Amino acid sequence: MRHSVTSRFLVIGLALAARAVTIFPAEGQKTSLPLARAIRPDSDALQSLLDRMEDSNAAVRNKALSTLKQDGPQFLPGLDTALHRLGKRQMSAALALVTIGPPARDIIRRALIDTGAVAEAMSMSLSYMILPLDSALVWGLAGDSDPRVRAATVDVIGIRSDTTGLGQIVVRAFGDSSEQVRMTAVDRSNQLYFERDRRAVIPLLRQLLRTGDADCRTTVVRTLRRMRDVADPIIPDLVAHLNGDSVPEVRRMAARALGNYETHDPRVARALLIHAAREDSAVREESLVALGKLAVSQLPKTLADSILDSLDRWTYVPRRVWRDLAVHALSKLGAPAIVPLTRALRSPDDAVAIEAAGGLGALQDSTRIVAPLLAALSDSRADVSVAAADALFGAGDMIMPIIQSLARAGNASARRAAVRIMTLDSVVRKLQVVNHCYRIEYGRWSAHVPSTIEGVIPPVTLRFSRRQFRPSWKGDSVVKFIAQQYHDGAWHNSGFWTPDTTHEGVELDPNDAHFSGVSLTLHHVGIDLQGTIETHWDFKPETETAPVVARHMSCTAVPQGPYRKEKIAH
Repeated sequence: MRHSVTSRFLVIGLALAARAVTIFPAEGQKTSLPLARAIRPDSDALQSLLDRMEDSNAAVRNKALSTLKQDGPQFLPGLDTALHRLGKRQMSAALALVTIGPPARDIIRRALIDTGAVAEAMSMSLSYMILPLDSALVWGLAGDSDPRVRAATVDVIGIRSDTTGLGQIVVRAFGDSSEQVRMTAVDRSNQLYFERDRRAVIPLLRQLLRTGDADCRTTVVRTLRRMRDVADPIIPDLVAHLNGDSVPEVRRMAARALGNYETHDPRVARALLIHAAREDSAVREESLVALGKLAVSQLPKTLADSILDSLDRWTYVPRRVWRDLAVHALSKLGAPAIVPLTRALRSPDDAVAIEAAGGLGALQDSTRIVAPLLAALSDSRADVSVAAADALFGAGDMIMPIIQSLARAGNASARRAAVRIMTLDSVVRKLQVVNHCYRIEYGRWSAHVPSTIEGVIPPVTLRFSRRQFRPSWKGDSVVKFIAQQYHDGAWHNSGFWTPDTTHEGVELDPNDAHFSGVSLTLHHVGIDLQGTIETHWDFKPETETAPVVARHMSCTAVPQGPYRKEKIAH
């Protein structure tokens, strides 16, 4: 999450957003009634309103929001006082003021340039509140005479630029007279929602990269690393700064940005190859990582071979961190890296060998991985043998006769690894989900599920792969397999599933969520799957559940649905 706030504040904001879209007036309609009388800060009316804003009942919350939109001005003095008091009412007051909109502008602008909790509460209300932002309020704040207010507004719009037209506030801020405002615009450019706005800032970022001081250039490059979809025009500039900038941090971040673009541009590949061999340790490490993200198969063969040879040599250097980075890069390069990964599988460094096994295991479409992985089953190092077993498991039926033979006649390591593969194979065959596809349907949720910036996203489609999700470490007994979702005409790796042998079902995290997310527990009912879905949040203890039916379907006739969007199915 971008800011540290109380969990109560986020819950309040999400609850307010849940069903609020119907209460906003149409464009051009008056947003408030004439001020009748000011409501005192401690009045029962104001306290009751704030209580209703926090109510778990959506109808009660909607009524409170409607009251704010219609009669908000009379609550302004009380809300201003509540905003400057520590405690739960401060957060509720900030949300209420943003809901009121333009009539509350003076209070909002003062809060944005306040210090500590007041400014944070107001910034968070504008940033993470899912209620539509009032354009008149935001443009008014963006044109404020105080640069601190303008900078705070640009900071908010970088996050909330999904409202049509508001992204232009960030674009225009590049020409602001205040350096604070300009640098805030740079920092928030990579969060602009619409592609046209992101493309509009690329020439402005290029100019700053060419003329700015060290701090400015560093900020620009950090921003550019997250703008892969529109960055083609600026790649030559990033290569130039990787090669010649006087500031090591700029060179380091340029290497990271170029890696993130996953390009097959020979200029990028040559520059990264050169800097992987230079003495600057930080730039070298970023360059090694970036080499693993290049589309090597689309590079000229001589250049691709040079990259593979270089990474191969780095897996044998004395310094462990460079060995680890090199083999990790190789494991990401796919089929072109089979030969160096096969050598790395025999490395005396356990970590290198295990990573190499995982890299080979990701290439289930190649028969060339079978022989080296079968040989690694006999490795006397238990962790390496297990990693090879888990990588081989994805190869399926073609290796089972050999595995059965090893279980009878192999050495101790090979027998243990063979038994592991056979056990996993038995479990997976019994479940009968591998390479099957499903359309997901949800029943009624136990409570309203809020949409969040972290993307708690129930899947629409699922495909269960036999391929290992990640290499096992230290003899991990729980093996995860790749779960896929359908998007833009193809199946994409998105999360993982594990066999539930106790209940003869599967458990899965469809999005591999690190903070908030969803998990599913499913079991067979005929050819379909049934079970439950449950949310989990990093900022609140409550969870929401719903029944799930996964309908078996053809893997080629797939209905389009949302995938990794900031929306949620109900």
